[in-house]
Amino acid sequence: MKNKPYPSYRQIIGLSLILFSLVAFLFPQLFQSSLESKELVEKVDYRIRLSAVPLGIGMFMVSLSKFQSEQLLIQSLILVFFIDLGYFTTRLLSMAIHGFNSTTQINWLAIELLIGITLAIILKLKKASPRA
Repeated sequence: MKNKPYPSYRQIIGLSLILFSLVAFLFPQLFQSSLESKELVEKVDYRIRLSAVPLGIGMFMVSLSKFQSEQLLIQSLILVFFIDLGYFTTRLLSMAIHGFNSTTQINWLAIELLIGITLAIILKLKKASPRA
């Protein structure tokens, strides 16, 4: 019978950040003053304001053990990629809740998608390049 490894402190912190992000996304009024505006742009921004970055950092910390052997530059690019993924995910979910009627939010979604694709290409090129 094997002993199951316990999660590392990074994974526990990562899961805590993901949980905080989920609560901040679902109940933004707990951490911010209530939203006065009824505009779609404001509603979406209100939900993602405190949830996108903790979600990205939490996902990075949960999966950090897979990237620990990488160079610091590649780890930093992966962190930025996960933060962008957090913004993309929370914005997409928020728009699914409130509607896709805002061209501003769709433009931001497209920008975040382009940033994510660009970072993925850079990461692929960095990993493929021979190390000196």
